[in-house]
Amino acid sequence: DNFSYANEVYPGDPRFVGITTTDRLGEDGYNSAADDSDGDSLDDLDYTSTFGGTSSAAPVVSGVVALMLEANPNLTWRDVQHILVESAEMTDPSHIDWTNNAAGYDVNHYYGFGAVDAGAAVALAESWETVLPEVALSSETVNVFQTIPDNSQTGVTSTVTLPVGISSLEWVEVTLDADHTSVGDLEVVLISPAGIESELATVHFDPGINGYANWVFTSARNWGESAAGTWTLEVRDLGSDDVGTFNSWQINTYG
Repeated sequence: DNFSYANEVYPGDPRFVGITTTDRLGEDGYNSAADDSDGDSLDDLDYTSTFGGTSSAAPVVSGVVALMLEANPNLTWRDVQHILVESAEMTDPSHIDWTNNAAGYDVNHYYGFGAVDAGAAVALAESWETVLPEVALSSETVNVFQTIPDNSQTGVTSTVTLPVGISSLEWVEVTLDADHTSVGDLEVVLISPAGIESELATVHFDPGINGYANWVFTSARNWGESAAGTWTLEVRDLGSDDVGTFNSWQINTYG
């Protein structure tokens, strides 16, 4: 999603009118009228359909985490992440982006692991055993220094091989250094040894001229997979006129 560390959030999705408000009393709430004025099939009573994104997801998931910690105060932050992943409910199952990764987890660039299921998460927390201490495995910096073909699907591809060390991944970080006079033209895709793709950056409006200067991207799409093997990073320039160079990258894995 093009923002440094922006993916390091608990997986979840508010879904259609799933986030409500109770801080204003009466039928109006945040809505301008109590009739069906917004075109959906629900009466406009005591909720808002315009409060979304991380502004709504963060407090809702925080409340679920509080319930989990009430059920089991010994949970670590990594335990919490594991429980949310294991108990998530698939959202919009017909969505084309759902992918079953090599560890058997369903992941989606739009929905993560799915919607948070409070009841399932608390039930799992009650009997949860603390995960083993975290292990980190990193590559050396891979120097590339290649010009990225302008307005082309060809791009520049670079690989690095990680040894055996993490049998069950949690997070993957990619530090990318790339010069470009219009960074929004770039598409960045990480491919795991198992062939699972993570779209770290897609083409978007961003006239920034500084490129990705040691920019850190994160992905949880390889959750549960092995880190061992060859990782591939593809950088493509899908816009015209502006040009740039793929300088270097490094991968850090945690599990």
